[in-house]
Amino acid sequence: VVVIISVLMGTVVLSFFGSDREQRLKTAAQRMATAIELARQESLARNETWGI
Repeated sequence: VVVIISVLMGTVVLSFFGSDREQRLKTAAQRMATAIELARQESLARNETWGI
């Protein structure tokens, strides 16, 4: 029983940390998408071509 509980706890802990990493990745991707959209809007407003 102790071994089973230990294995289950390890799985829960690993899942928790994995989801934290996934959330950070999603947040970083969202920030990048926002920055690209802002650059696009600025380039349109200034009638300029910008590269990223």
